[in-house]
Amino acid sequence: MDDWIRDLFISGVSTRDVSWVMDSLLKVEVSPSEVSVIARALDNQVCAYHRRGLRMIIIDGGKGLKAALDTVYPYVRHQRCWVHKLRNLANKLPVRYRDECLKGARKIYLAANKREVIKCFKVWKRKWGKLVP
Repeated sequence: MDDWIRDLFISGVSTRDVSWVMDSLLKVEVSPSEVSVIARALDNQVCAYHRRGLRMIIIDGGKGLKAALDTVYPYVRHQRCWVHKLRNLANKLPVRYRDECLKGARKIYLAANKREVIKCFKVWKRKWGKLVP
């Protein structure tokens, strides 16, 4: 029952309306204050999620979002989105190198593990770092 009450509350149903829904559908009387107590249990879960449950956030590079994340999720790592990285890279490359360079860059993020990522990056950097620094 608590899960149903929490789900209704999370969906935006007011504490008073949760009481009405529970009574109308299940013939179970739940006071608005009981709904509040059950909903307060979410606070601990949300705090735990902010500290342990969320490991990384992918961002588009906007300064406002990064600043907000530093405040809201100070312990969570964040990384720039690969689509945005590749788009920025493409904009800086001469057209004649674009396809081949981006193909090599994609191998980096498609690598199966950290060792492969490092290997792919070194190969990519060795080739393109000299050609288009």
